[in-house]
Amino acid sequence: KHFCKPGTTLIWANRVRTESDLVFTDNFHKAFHSSLLLEDGEMKIYAATSREGERDKHEEMENHGEEKR
Repeated sequence: KHFCKPGTTLIWANRVRTESDLVFTDNFHKAFHSSLLLEDGEMKIYAATSREGERDKHEEMENHGEEKR
């Protein structure tokens, strides 16, 4: 997520080999909106966009709402 500007689409190929791969995959899905493009045996290919900009927009809306009160 640190290398993506808002709106950037990332294509990611993944093959889980170890337990730490599962942690990385879980964190990936928390940080990105992802959709599975292809599953071939143990390999999965995802398209993803960052969720980071959404948090910023949500916080702006919350802060703006507090200013109006």
